[in-house]
Amino acid sequence: MALHEEEERICRQLGNIEGLAYSLANQALLVQKMGRAQAGLSLVEQAYQLASEHGYAALAKEISPILESLRQSG
Repeated sequence: MALHEEEERICRQLGNIEGLAYSLANQALLVQKMGRAQAGLSLVEQAYQLASEHGYAALAKEISPILESLRQSG
């Protein structure tokens, strides 16, 4: 998880929206596996919003099942 958080920090610093969305989605999956679906939902919602708003339609489509899974878990 620490590596994903570092990746998130670097992506934010560089303005790498696509990498940031991937990082947030991956963190959401890890948090979900730790039994913290609500925290994961917040992360994946951010990831989906970033991908959608910045024109990464394929990435948003990849993130969508994770979002739905966490919504059902929460």
